Amino acid sequence: MKMLEFIFNRVNYQKVTGNSYYRYGSSSVDHNVVIQSLCITECDVLDVTIFDKIATTTSSLVAKDKVYIMPGITIPRYKIRETGKEIGFDIVRSIDKATKVIYCKKQVMEEMVKKQSIMTIKLKFVKELFVHLNMDTTIIDSSTEDKIILDYDTYYSLKHLYNNIFGSDDVDTDHQYLFTYTDPIYEKLINDLLAGTKVIISDKDVLKQCNGSKPLDSESYKRLLSMFGSHQNQEIAMELLCNCDYDQSMIYILKLLSQCNLRNMPGTNHVNYKSFRQYMITHWGIDPSYYSGSIVDIIAKLADNGKLKREYLIEFKDEILDHVQKYGNNHIFTVGSVQMNESYKAKIIG
Repeated sequence: MKMLEFIFNRVNYQKVTGNSYYRYGSSSVDHNVVIQSLCITECDVLDVTIFDKIATTTSSLVAKDKVYIMPGITIPRYKIRETGKEIGFDIVRSIDKATKVIYCKKQVMEEMVKKQSIMTIKLKFVKELFVHLNMDTTIIDSSTEDKIILDYDTYYSLKHLYNNIFGSDDVDTDHQYLFTYTDPIYEKLINDLLAGTKVIISDKDVLKQCNGSKPLDSESYKRLLSMFGSHQNQEIAMELLCNCDYDQSMIYILKLLSQCNLRNMPGTNHVNYKSFRQYMITHWGIDPSYYSGSIVDIIAKLADNGKLKREYLIEFKDEILDHVQKYGNNHIFTVGSVQMNESYKAKIIG
């Protein structure tokens, strides 16, 4: 879609008035010349609701698939390549050659879309003023939008003239966000997805196939915890963490993050950690460099994401009890009863 935008030609203003435009200068601004020095252009604007129309399937990647990876995907590409070698699918560089596309709405939008705060004014005010000043309104009449983008200098002069001519102070602006593609090639990628000719799979589902690595268990968790505590082993531990099966290891991942300060730790600049970090932010709302949740917070996050197993409650029973004893009731666990030590029961009289 397209929106109209005012562009103020300061060179023309100076040529006509003999003075540089400066709204706060000692000499008054010639508002008529400002308006005469405006040109109206069309700019491409992205309607971000189109991303809601891209639906993913739960299809798997299979042999002979031609797979295109959308920009911003959180899965390390080497994981997808290694899985492709095992299964027999190929990664292609052009979406035109793809039969399946790996997609993540949130990450693709962050990679592809630029967000800018803008000021707009209703076109009806502009048209009224232009008609009164005998200026061309052809492009205004042809617009499908009812607003035009402008800067404060343009608004300052437009409002001044409008109020003087029509004796009205109703002219006001709206502030909104303007969305555009960060690169023109991204528009083609999205249009190809919207055309419905490709099978689109979420990166979260693809990750389940790519996680050929072993999941963490209580023993590997303890080893990693020890390695993170030793400076010389931290980078190795980081690599092991980033290459485990995320889906089956999440309780241990969260516990490691809550106990180890990963910020600025060796390995955090590696591409694997960056992909892991982006995965955690996108799908779990957690920045692994700063997470410090308690066992109760970890249990809540697992439950909210459908990953809470009964065995976790048994494995971490003592830690949960310690938390409740220290902090009391919370939104998940409450104290059921208070038991008295047997030796003190014997001292009760009466």
